[in-house]
Order: sequence, then C-alpha cells, then structure tokens
Amino acid sequence: MAITAVANYFINTSYQAAVHELVNTKFVPRLSSLTQAATALALLLSPMLGVALYSVMGFSWFIYLEISSQLLVLLLLLSLHFYYEPSLHAFVQKKSTSAWQNFRVGLAYLLQHPLLRDLIIIAMLVNFVFTAISIGMPFVLIDHLHAGNTALGYLETSLAGGTLIASLLLSMCDSTKYFLSKLIGGLAGSGLALIVLGIVFTVNSNLLLRGALVLLILGMLTALINVSLQVKLQTTLPTNLLGRITSLMTTACQVMMPLGALTYTFLFQISSRPALIFVISGGLLFFSIVLAMPFLWHDSQKDSY
Repeated sequence: MAITAVANYFINTSYQAAVHELVNTKFVPRLSSLTQAATALALLLSPMLGVALYSVMGFSWFIYLEISSQLLVLLLLLSLHFYYEPSLHAFVQKKSTSAWQNFRVGLAYLLQHPLLRDLIIIAMLVNFVFTAISIGMPFVLIDHLHAGNTALGYLETSLAGGTLIASLLLSMCDSTKYFLSKLIGGLAGSGLALIVLGIVFTVNSNLLLRGALVLLILGMLTALINVSLQVKLQTTLPTNLLGRITSLMTTACQVMMPLGALTYTFLFQISSRPALIFVISGGLLFFSIVLAMPFLWHDSQKDSY
C-alpha cells in the first residue's frame, strides 16, 4: 500500500505539472471538469462493480484482474506520443539544480504570493473538516441510528452523483470567470450543507431522502470548489513551478487527512450526540470562510500571480 501511495503521488504530481504541455490553455477548464467527473464516476461505479466481480471471480482472480488492468494502463501510457515544439528546447540550463534548490524556489514563490498561500490554508481546512464525512457518516448511520449499510451506500452514492453532475455541467461552461466568488460560495455552501446534514441526522425523519438531497448538493459544491481551484492553478501558475506548487498543496492537504481522521474518530467515539459534530464542523467551515473573506478579497486584488 505504501508503494502504491508513493507511485500515485508521483503520477498525480507529474500529471498536474504537465497540463500546460499537454493541453491548450483554453481547454484546461474542460479538462479539469472532465477529470473531476471521471473521478466521481469511478467512485460511483467502483463499489457495485467491485462487489459483482468479487462475487463472480473470487479473491485470487480478482488480484489477477487488478494486475491485468494495471498492465493495460501501462501499455496505454507507453503508446502515447508527444510532439515537442522547438521553442521548448531553445533554452538549456547550464547548471543543474538539486531537488532541495527546486523546493526552495517553489517555497519562495509561495511566500511571495499571499493569495496562493491563502488557497493552500483553505484547502488544508477543507480536507480536515471533510474528514468528518468519511469518518462520521458510517459511525452515525450504522452504530448510532442503526440505519444499516444500505442507507450508507445510498448516501455515499448521492455524494458521488452530485460531484459527477456538477463536473459535467462545469465542463460545458467557462470555469475561468468569477474564481473567488465561486470558491467562497462553494466553501460557505459546503459549511451550511454540513450543518443541515447534522440536523437531518439529529431529527432522523425521512433520513434517506433528505440526507441524499443534502449530500447531492454537497457533492456539487465540492466539484465547484475542486474544479475552480484546479483551473486557477493550471491557468495562472508558471509552467516550471506548477508541479512544485501543486506538490506542496497536495502534501499539506494529505497531512491534514490523518489528523482529521484521528480527531474525528476520537470525537465521534466520546460524543453522546454525534450528529452535532457535523453541525459544529459545518459552522467552523462557514464562519472561517466568512471571516476570511476580507483577507481573500484584499489578497486577490494585491496578488494576481
């Protein structure tokens, strides 16, 4: 698992850094939207396909299928052909730089651009708060409300479905406009959605219908946040720094996920009313974004990077 995680990290970082080289700038918003849609579709279909294939094939053949699919992906990647323009090779560095020097260059660029720094802090906060869903929803539905695994599956499907729908809609429109308004609206709306989700779990009336609707909206807001942020980074950051900045952001966000898992696991275990943790988490996200709005607007006017 550790090797797979490291390999995926390299793949994702390389992909993000290569977007400028692979895709025309005007198609970057559509690419980001379709990438988010593909991820949501995989989350939507993988549980059903996994259960079906596992029940038919068994564990051993399931492993062979996994190996075969990875080999197929490798062959597809090796079959790609890249055509470089001569201008990209016109400049040749006379002195090679170390990985540490490259990291320092990326960090220096980050420290010089306050809006970019704000975005990374916000991404860390969102990843921390959203851990409440992955940790808390199974606990509340199965252990506290005794709704069963079926209800959990429906609600998780609604979350992925909302992300898929919003991603497809964003692929058909211009995702480069009104970046800060979409980001603030999506974050504030996500905080409110978490509050409503906690209330739905507390009331426990028409749980599936109301919970699915709230999570559908939350999934759509999540797609809006992710696509807007990816488009902003991929269309404004210098090509030679894109991989370093996205790597720093990914690392910072990944650090928050185990911290969030530990924190929310502890909170849900000791709380007698675990649904209120969603309300508190949503309130934390909402009021943090409201308080940060003046700073975000100020930094966006000062720093266009």
